[in-house]
Amino acid sequence: MKSNSRSYVSFRPNFSNPLAIWAFSLISAIEGKVFTVYFTKRTDGTTRRMVCYWSESFPITKRGWDPSKKQLLNVFDIEKGDYRFISMDAVEKIVIGGSTYHYEEQPAPQPTPINSYLPSPEAIQRAINTRNKTNELLGVTSEPDDYYSFLVNNRESSFSHLKHEMHALFN
Repeated sequence: MKSNSRSYVSFRPNFSNPLAIWAFSLISAIEGKVFTVYFTKRTDGTTRRMVCYWSESFPITKRGWDPSKKQLLNVFDIEKGDYRFISMDAVEKIVIGGSTYHYEEQPAPQPTPINSYLPSPEAIQRAINTRNKTNELLGVTSEPDDYYSFLVNNRESSFSHLKHEMHALFN
């Protein structure tokens, strides 16, 4: 005779897929409340609509494996009256209290090139002009600084030189 008793355990899935992480963050925020999820079924590629809820203390599976490693979440399907899995890496949308949430993959941030931090030749020239004007007002006489002139005339090569100097300094 089959026993109907179930073992319960507190379980927080550990998803690795960005879509699964996003979907679980929404679902776990409303733990125990009903939501509707649309996802692509792995078996036949059709879209599945499920009205369900999730709780951290759902019954453990007797399958001997962690469903979250396969990007699956065990939920209670209200319409079927039983526990089912959601393919968390195939969620199309989640509806919570009339609000629909779609996952939009964010492009990876692009690093800013270091030479974009270098001042433009115009900015360098303005700095030189400002310094010269200040010196003139104060009555200070000085020759133009060769370093600033070099930067204005050789911006790209000065970047390469700076990069080489920094590499030598830190390596």
